[in-house]
Amino acid sequence: MHFSRLLKFAFLAAVTLASSLALLHAQNLNIDCGAYENYTSADGMVWLADRYFSGGQQLYTSYPVAGTPDPLLFRTARAGYYGGFSYAIPIANGQYNVTLQFAEVGYWAAGQRVFNVSIDGNRVLTNFDVVAQGGYYKVVAKQFPVAVADGTLRITFEDQGLLSAIQIAPTGATSNPPTEEPAPPVVPPLVVTPPVVTPPVITPPSPVVTPPVITPPVVTPPSSGRDHFVAVNGSANGDGSIGNPWDIVTALQQPSSVLPGDTIWVRGGTYGDGHGVIHSYLLGTPSAPIVVRQYPGERAIINAWLQIGCCDQNPRPDLGGYVWFWGLEFASSVTDRTGLPDGPPGYGQSAILDSIDTWAPGTKLINNIIHDTRLGPAMWKEATDAEAYGNIVYNNGFQASDRGHGHGFYLQNGVGQSRMTLADNMSFNNFNMGMQFYGSSAALVKNFTVDGNIVFNNGSISTGSALADNVILAWSGGVSGVRLTNNFFYDPPGRNLGYNELGWSSPNVDITAMNNYFIGGFIAVSLSDWTQVNFTGNTMYSQDKFVVALNTPGSTANYSWDNNAYYGAGSVLWNGRTGAYASWPSWTGFDAHSSYQPGAPTGIWAFVRPNRYETGRAHIVVYNWDLASSVAVDVSAALTPGTRYEVRDAQNYFGPPVASGVYDGGLIRIPMTGLAIAPASGNVPVEPVHSAPQFGAFVLVPLG
Repeated sequence: MHFSRLLKFAFLAAVTLASSLALLHAQNLNIDCGAYENYTSADGMVWLADRYFSGGQQLYTSYPVAGTPDPLLFRTARAGYYGGFSYAIPIANGQYNVTLQFAEVGYWAAGQRVFNVSIDGNRVLTNFDVVAQGGYYKVVAKQFPVAVADGTLRITFEDQGLLSAIQIAPTGATSNPPTEEPAPPVVPPLVVTPPVVTPPVITPPSPVVTPPVITPPVVTPPSSGRDHFVAVNGSANGDGSIGNPWDIVTALQQPSSVLPGDTIWVRGGTYGDGHGVIHSYLLGTPSAPIVVRQYPGERAIINAWLQIGCCDQNPRPDLGGYVWFWGLEFASSVTDRTGLPDGPPGYGQSAILDSIDTWAPGTKLINNIIHDTRLGPAMWKEATDAEAYGNIVYNNGFQASDRGHGHGFYLQNGVGQSRMTLADNMSFNNFNMGMQFYGSSAALVKNFTVDGNIVFNNGSISTGSALADNVILAWSGGVSGVRLTNNFFYDPPGRNLGYNELGWSSPNVDITAMNNYFIGGFIAVSLSDWTQVNFTGNTMYSQDKFVVALNTPGSTANYSWDNNAYYGAGSVLWNGRTGAYASWPSWTGFDAHSSYQPGAPTGIWAFVRPNRYETGRAHIVVYNWDLASSVAVDVSAALTPGTRYEVRDAQNYFGPPVASGVYDGGLIRIPMTGLAIAPASGNVPVEPVHSAPQFGAFVLVPLG
């Protein structure tokens, strides 16, 4: 049920000229383009970390490619996002065979990347298109005889070139300089040449953000007044009373005394050994759900894989539905955070198990803490009208040889008019993506409401801290019916890694993206192949990479794109063409009333999201651009004066509170320095690092 997907990470690398290496005639010189470390291939050859280049950026995929015994060799490439790049390789004079190896891991269709290649000034490839030659995720190799006479081999890539590996092998034989090979059929690239424009006058916005006061209606769960109890020392022979409780397996099989509208209270303790599955067959009704909730003041930990509506690979939504799981903790005691890569024979298996999967209609996952499992909540297409609300999801996943596996959320939807909702969740520091909306020929990605979520630093605990997508929406059949509003995304801007991908690899239908914050990443936000877009009120910042990327092969007549705020270097990418933000409005016809400010934002942006299910509870997110040691936050939308409260750091939720007191109706102060982060469980490749002082996420909890 887990689907592979390309992850792209790119950043600007420094020009390297390490002329100390001399190639002997009896040796090969192998270069792994875009790589930081040497790589030893299956035949024992050493491929040197990338060097001798000028220009270009690293392109990275965490998925292997086909057509080679060394798929990991092709996880990196050098690509020309800002223009051409070149190699000047010091080498002994002589005759060589130069093999250039390509694997397209950035584009998926012919015509999207077309470029020329020259060796020592002689054109060897014209209008070269890797996808047209062999497809994407596949190796294409081209070999050329070269005579070096001045001690340097020069390879030049024009336009948005791409190169995965170079192999230089001495021949000892005389050969002519390379000649141009016959060009493949030319596929028109998706490149639009805009007219010369006069940059618009741009007025930067105020650095002070005053968020609107949001007071959502509080949802009160229906209750029949019937309470049942579960305890670690409960049994199947219990009667479900507080003095004679059930075990959790019995309770979730719905004993005859459990009726729609009832509440099952889960007492404190750990349920499971980290290796088993617990099935929920509870069946409430839309107006009278069954609520499974942590007993007040206690800590109930589910150390097992909860499957709602029957079974992995065998969904039975008729066996469960209209059940709310509320306030529980899901955490695995398994410390082995390794597993197998995608594909046969292992198919991404690991010793550690998932947290929650639901195929049951009307499922609600409310204010749970889900960490250090194989995968955060997965809500599948059978779970019609399901909702995940207020959950804190972190440190989930495992490391395999191909990449980090395990997302914060995995979501599919599209049965009838069903709408799936993700609201006011936090998802951070997972091995792979924060929120993956990803489908297949058998599963749809449509009709999602995604509102008020805080998503940051996903991929950070995998090998190399390879920041992944905080959010991705992708389906070969076309994503539709998406409402992405009021969300807060963050990757450390200085790393220039990470993505927010709205649409990918296929024609999509419609999306509304309003009032979101897309901060950091190689691309702050990218949109691809939408027929209808409403992109308004959003804020984007990428330190010195793309602040926005847009692929619009069709008409933009149904696009509404305005009143946005852009920060950073201001590079933009539109239909394969790069440029400065000053050209963006004239190229696209968008953003007539938007603003652009060069450089980083300033000030303090603080937002409070009151909880719909628990009065007084709220999520707080802070972008602390001034790096203040503490920030003042208005929580009046959540708390009433006289309420005792504490503020918990989401990155150390079970640690001591970072602030507490009795609310007096004014501002409360939250520290942004000296904050600790909870370590990940088990043998993670990279321990999580706190995002403060620049960014923080907190939970306001009322007491008594």
